[in-house]
Amino acid sequence: MFDSLSDRLQGIVKRLKGKGRLTEADVDEVMGEIRTALLEADVNVGYAHARCHQCQPHSGTNNFLDSWRSHRHRNAGHS
Repeated sequence: MFDSLSDRLQGIVKRLKGKGRLTEADVDEVMGEIRTALLEADVNVGYAHARCHQCQPHSGTNNFLDSWRSHRHRNAGHS
């Protein structure tokens, strides 16, 4: 279950890396994909919503990847 979730999230991030600049529509689409991936992996609905909300950019879409990378770096090694 978690391998599948990890694969899906890595695929989403890989796709974003090739975009350069993200639009608001890109961020909305990605957050929907992430939320769906979390829910399909039986992650608590409240946690999935909170995680997606926390990763939403606060000062424009340019900070989205930095926000996501920062979260991943802080939680590295926590399985």
